[in-house]
Amino acid sequence: VLPLAAKWDKVGTLKAEVAKLSGSLLVTVADTKADDATRLAAARSLIGLRGSDATILPAVVKQLAAAGTPGFQRGLIAALGETDDATVGAALAAAYARMPADVQTPAFDTLLKRADWTVAFLDALKSKAVDVTTLGPTAIARLRTHPDKGVAKRAGEMLEELNPLTKAKKEAIARLLPVVEGK
Repeated sequence: VLPLAAKWDKVGTLKAEVAKLSGSLLVTVADTKADDATRLAAARSLIGLRGSDATILPAVVKQLAAAGTPGFQRGLIAALGETDDATVGAALAAAYARMPADVQTPAFDTLLKRADWTVAFLDALKSKAVDVTTLGPTAIARLRTHPDKGVAKRAGEMLEELNPLTKAKKEAIARLLPVVEGK
């Protein structure tokens, strides 16, 4: 209800009340002693309010790397994944390396759902904010075969460039090819 009230409030009549309630929701989301359902409900409300306050999205995404149950973190990723906002994808990609390993898989799955989010993840790989060597073969294959052909092409080219094992493999093949061919 709060996100809807904030959107309808075109003249700012409810701005102070929305800010007060947003602050309360931020406290609830960060409260590791609160149950997961309560924290997730607060997070969903905040995600709906992210356009009204620039501090909301970073505060919510920060919870992915903070103390909390994996169930809460996976639920938070699912809630974030319900939006179509490019900034959410960029925030998830930026937080990926700081997430616990058991939360990275659902985050990766969510990032691959939208081409612009996948591009944000590729940008994180390129900038080395995410270490390409931490991705397993399945994740690399999914990037290379992304449904968006432009994203798949970029991923393939970039992974060839970034993966140190690819370069070593190519050099080994170049050295052994003449031996195998009998030259």
